[in-house]
Amino acid sequence: MDFMFMEVEWESSLTEELLDWAFNQPEEMWIQYYAFKALPLKGPGGEFKFWSDGFLQWLYKRHPFVAGVLKINGNSYYDWHVDADRGVSVNMLLTPENHSHCLFSPEYQAEDEDNARRGPCVELVYKPNTFYLLNTQVHHCVVNLDKPRYMMSVEFAEDKKVMSFGDLAKEIREEWTV
Repeated sequence: MDFMFMEVEWESSLTEELLDWAFNQPEEMWIQYYAFKALPLKGPGGEFKFWSDGFLQWLYKRHPFVAGVLKINGNSYYDWHVDADRGVSVNMLLTPENHSHCLFSPEYQAEDEDNARRGPCVELVYKPNTFYLLNTQVHHCVVNLDKPRYMMSVEFAEDKKVMSFGDLAKEIREEWTV
């Protein structure tokens, strides 16, 4: 599991603020981002909007990023995939009470002889107000069996050729202090 995702030891106080902000943005502010609707977290000058979080401040100084709130509709899914450009992401589920699941497949195989997809999977069970480092180069999917699911997600300026999950996980474990 420790090569698929990692909990960051930090309790964020941003959840309510982010949800309030997202719920109060007009529909035209949301943009299409892969299978999600996304609301970029930008201030008037394009800078990251929510600087009150100590972990995000620490992370941004080392690895600049853009961030947003992602929304996936209720009763929908985002199929098994690896991210095209991101080697790693930092996510925080803003609606952990939803009946939704983030699954990783360490041994994903596209199809077997019966044209079926099957194999082992591991669920990332999000804790409230908690950031998780995700290895977006391991197959993963989202299944949302409830109302819309909101997630804060970070995309680093450094792509998968430069920044890996293992490198950032090591940096956080060795250098981040609460």
